[in-house]
Amino acid sequence: MRKGKIVALVAAAAMALSACGAGAAKTAETTAAAGETKGSSGSNREHGETEKAEEAASGDEAYAIVLKTQSSQFWQDMKAGIEDEAKKLNVTVDVQSGNTEDDVEGQVTILENFISSGKYKAIGVAPISDVNLNNAIAQATKAGIVVVDIDEKINADALGKLGGALSAYVATDNQAVGKMAGEELTKQLEKGSEVAIIEGKAGAISGEQRRDGAKVAFEEAGMKLVDSQPADWDRTKAFDVATNMMNAHPDLKAFYACNDTMALGIAEAVKKAGKTSWFAEQTVTRKPFPL
Repeated sequence: MRKGKIVALVAAAAMALSACGAGAAKTAETTAAAGETKGSSGSNREHGETEKAEEAASGDEAYAIVLKTQSSQFWQDMKAGIEDEAKKLNVTVDVQSGNTEDDVEGQVTILENFISSGKYKAIGVAPISDVNLNNAIAQATKAGIVVVDIDEKINADALGKLGGALSAYVATDNQAVGKMAGEELTKQLEKGSEVAIIEGKAGAISGEQRRDGAKVAFEEAGMKLVDSQPADWDRTKAFDVATNMMNAHPDLKAFYACNDTMALGIAEAVKKAGKTSWFAEQTVTRKPFPL
């Protein structure tokens, strides 16, 4: 069925990334319009799960995926994993994304184009926020297209009010990702060292979970968290935030970035400041890079 294969495409990529150390991928089935979520084995059909979406899982073997961006290594690896799995399943997959992790309009346009093309009976989406694709997803639902949520958990209640439905949610355990990366970072530091976190976009659940995981790791290791601020997944903003943090906290020893794009901006800021430090970027390898 369509839902099974679109989930397989995304879950295989997520689990491959998890094997590098991010923790197990998670899959949740969502009962359509009302947004009630069940475990992957759940069969609850309350609140009117759309049989239309189930029926759409047949016909031409063509699928589409909307990622956040392809400018970071994480999403490049995700795209490669999806395409590899598509070859194994002998299906066609079209993977597109916004130009940056802030390209909300670009993401919406891509999804709307996928829907209007009439080529795809199932689409996976990794939204920039929990609501930015909701109107387009509602359009997909009305067209009988199965939609699977990837990474950023969509606000199912808001989606349900628009008449939209999700068939599944697939993601790595983002809090585990943050905790593991934080643990790797603390191995390079003395107890009591000052550390800081560069967060993603305010309100983005995946970034908040990574931040919270890193906080737990820092607390358990006896580190001193002196600051935590968002940089909107953006390299330039991360450069500016990191620079300001270093100026405000001259004894700062390390940064944790909630994605690898921001980690590059932090690296540039540290180098420009002429400081020797460590930072951990949000990748599933959890590897800290010396500067």
